[in-house]
Amino acid sequence: MQNEDSATLRDALGWGYVPLQQTLLQLGHPAITDRTSKPRTGRMLFCLSPSWVSRSTSQADPDRFSLFVHKAVTFEAGGYAYLDVFDPPCRVTYLLEDSADEKDSLLVGLDCPSTGSPYLNKQTEDVLLTRRLLGERVGDAPPMLALCHGCPPSWQTSTTPGLTVVPMEQAELENVRNDVDAFLQLSELRSCTEVLCWVDTADAHPRAPHTGLQSLRETLTNWGFTQSEVSSIEQHIKQRAGAVMQVIMDHQSGISGAERGGAKVQTDMIGVEFSLSVLDGILQPLFSGVRAHSRGVLATPEALLDSSELDAALGPWLQAMCQRSHSFLVSGKTLLVLGAGGLKGMGIWHVAKTHDIKVVCVSHRPFEPVARLVEHFLVCDYRDHERDEAHAHAIEEALRERSLAPDGCVTFTCSNAILAALLNARLGLPGDSAEAVTVAKTKSRTQLHLAAVRPPSALLPGPSRYASRCQHVAGPSSLAGAAAHVGFPAVMKLEHGAGSEAVVLVEDVRGGREYLSRRPSSGPAFTHEPLLMEYLDGPRYVADVVMHRGKLLAAFLSDCGPSALPYFSNSTHVMPSSLSPESRARTTMAAYQCVLHCGLHSGVYNLDMTLTRSGPKLIEINPRTGGNYLPSWIKAVYGFDMYLAAFLIGCGVRPALWTPAPRGFYVGASCPAPQHVRAMDTHPAFDGTVRSLVETGLVDVMQLRQHFDSTTTVATLNLASFRPSKEEAARRVLASFRVLGLDAGGYPVEQFLDPLL
Repeated sequence: MQNEDSATLRDALGWGYVPLQQTLLQLGHPAITDRTSKPRTGRMLFCLSPSWVSRSTSQADPDRFSLFVHKAVTFEAGGYAYLDVFDPPCRVTYLLEDSADEKDSLLVGLDCPSTGSPYLNKQTEDVLLTRRLLGERVGDAPPMLALCHGCPPSWQTSTTPGLTVVPMEQAELENVRNDVDAFLQLSELRSCTEVLCWVDTADAHPRAPHTGLQSLRETLTNWGFTQSEVSSIEQHIKQRAGAVMQVIMDHQSGISGAERGGAKVQTDMIGVEFSLSVLDGILQPLFSGVRAHSRGVLATPEALLDSSELDAALGPWLQAMCQRSHSFLVSGKTLLVLGAGGLKGMGIWHVAKTHDIKVVCVSHRPFEPVARLVEHFLVCDYRDHERDEAHAHAIEEALRERSLAPDGCVTFTCSNAILAALLNARLGLPGDSAEAVTVAKTKSRTQLHLAAVRPPSALLPGPSRYASRCQHVAGPSSLAGAAAHVGFPAVMKLEHGAGSEAVVLVEDVRGGREYLSRRPSSGPAFTHEPLLMEYLDGPRYVADVVMHRGKLLAAFLSDCGPSALPYFSNSTHVMPSSLSPESRARTTMAAYQCVLHCGLHSGVYNLDMTLTRSGPKLIEINPRTGGNYLPSWIKAVYGFDMYLAAFLIGCGVRPALWTPAPRGFYVGASCPAPQHVRAMDTHPAFDGTVRSLVETGLVDVMQLRQHFDSTTTVATLNLASFRPSKEEAARRVLASFRVLGLDAGGYPVEQFLDPLL
């Protein structure tokens, strides 16, 4: 394509095609390849001409229209770019428009989300409006004298701190001089070394610098600042920029769709401009303006040539695009969810409500807090999972009686995973087979299945290397045979257990018999038969995996602290993992292969792994989203919503993921029931102290069990902190444990935290 006449290309393909080719080549990427003769589907599409798109009335709302792409430049891994045609055309689920003119904009009446608009960009870059909002909300903006034409009468008597507005329509030159002189005599300006002055126009950004663009870190380093000082200034600027963005978001949420330029238009990214000035001997950022970024992002040459630098700048924006597109795709869909999840699962329902998902919840309890948050609430006592086929039939009949046709079925409760798979098969919905889920859910079957799988290729490690020795124990008579196969020390646990309950280290056959004599129960869900599994010596890791049609989309690793043996309840936890890149890749590959070779292909899965001397080993697979605090941690650290991913995949939609680098560290410590009960009995003000710790922002607190007593061995309370460094987060958690008296009585939480730091 690059050899054709440039004028012909401009006419046929749009004005931006040749410049785009040249830009890609200058950045070291391959030139665009023409694939227009090969119809295909796309994801992120770049349209260089309005003629490449078409509009039609929206099926969801006749008063709006949908946008379809017929031709576009697409970008794929490895830096490859293609010119593609789409037949049938691709429906747009998110629009980023480069148009400064209202009459040329495609946003008005559009049914999908978009960022910016000519209307909204004017508001975002309105210096006076932004300064008023900041003065009213943040109160940390420098003094400003505004000499303006046509400002609203209410602004002329502004009470915003530090803002003086002078209407120019009635002002005489001498009065203007007096106003300027009075402004310059303000006490806040007497220590200033520079006063900025600009004239704001509609067609240009007058504060755009004429010097070459370089990063703040590079500039400050050249000025002689140390790396710690640079990091401190950067963090300060980011915090202030975040406050500015929040003010703009709050303002936009209160204006109409017509004022924004479209019903689903909002500002997803802005550029906040600061001037650096020395105040009281400290270099301080002073807010000077906002730049709308719907027409592009400024980038240094280093960022353009270094993908990791560019990811840091654009990653959060691309993630916001994906999330808003996902929300549009699931909006209005009906989702069948098995299990109410209790109070700690309330976040699931809030996510569904946020994205306008119509939830049909099925619970075995007739009275649940979730009933008021969902579209439909059905009651079915499905707890005896030996009768899952009958339960699936009963739920199918209940749906038919109410004329409900869900688009997908998911569960966030491990015991309901097989039932959800059976319902997917009955209702013709996407999802894993019941056979695959049963293999993954039954712990001994998981290990035996993986051990028998042959390597798919000589170039790939076989999943058998991740399997551990184990054997089902049907009763006392089969214990000796299992012990001979597995050896000691070993771990005894329930085939269908969850949450580290009834997991015990046994040293010999006698210990195994004692375990069987207590006959621990996993409730009415399954039979209570245990298994014996080899004890894996090494640090434990949790992998939360997202897959669609067998393709690994994302994997989030976190580190677990040592357990208080002989039990295996969670003690401490850190996200993200501190594994080396190589070990992280090995553990991720092991988790992916274990899931894939058990027959699972589409869903969100949670795995326990151990990194032994011979490499990663699988402990167990939970064929559902990670429980308790993990989804909220992943959202904070990576900005990725695991619940929304599960909803999308449950409806057969592949998530378009963009996961930026970790934004900080989450460190948590869990307290077993005996210590929890003792602390509550010892400290009468325990609950009030917990509330105080949360309200002051020192830690997050999650109650892992609603009903428990001192005989329970599992963790019942988790305290966690999210901070820029894991050391700082760990200090907050440790201090909170000590304030609450949770680290006494034989539970040395500091020793459980130390290996993770």
